[in-house]
Amino acid sequence: ARLLHDRDTHSNWEQPLSSVRSSGKVRPNPSLEPTRTGMALGPPPGVVHHPSGGPSAIPALSAAYAVKDKRALKSSVESVLRVGMIISLASGIGMGVLAEPILRMFYENGKSAPAISIAAPIMAAYGYTIFLMAISQPMTNMLQAVGKANVPVKSLTVGAVVKVVANYIFIGIPSININGAVIGTVLCYLIVVIYNYIALIKATKVKVNLMSVVVKPLISSVLCGVAAYCAYGISYKILPQRLFHGY
Repeated sequence: ARLLHDRDTHSNWEQPLSSVRSSGKVRPNPSLEPTRTGMALGPPPGVVHHPSGGPSAIPALSAAYAVKDKRALKSSVESVLRVGMIISLASGIGMGVLAEPILRMFYENGKSAPAISIAAPIMAAYGYTIFLMAISQPMTNMLQAVGKANVPVKSLTVGAVVKVVANYIFIGIPSININGAVIGTVLCYLIVVIYNYIALIKATKVKVNLMSVVVKPLISSVLCGVAAYCAYGISYKILPQRLFHGY
């Protein structure tokens, strides 16, 4: 009976959708046309919304917080932040050092080829700072686990206001132009992460080991970036050029 109900529900939704499509009332949005032939200038969602253990940490954090188990709290908080930093720093630095080669491989022979020189620095900047965006979601999950669900809302509101103001100021400066969007995004998430981190530490009374959570992943990620850049340079000289230029 449940399967029949689900099938009927799906059919009820599908029929009006099909009729709308066939009527020709669904038309492409002209504002989205540049993204169809061009390249996205935002951070990659696969890195920002990585599975760093934020949702899975909620039960453990909630239980440790309820019984005031400081050792378990410290272990859970540090584990989530450490995994998030390892994933985001390594992938972000790799994306940053190889920003232009990546864009050339996909877009050099298309209509967006002239924009590669503009997009490459933006992509690199997002790569080097994407850890801020990546750890903001796990912090939100941890704050929810300790009963501070209102904190992320406040921090994101403040960050969004700063982003809008920064975009308005910096994008209007001709020498900065589109790079102002990067500045606004970085400032937004910097405020969100700092605000959430302070609230999390204040709520849990945990002293995070920054050497383990930040410094070691950063050093490892920098070495990964150097290795990736060197590997690209060697591969570029010995492998066929068509592999690097999209033809």
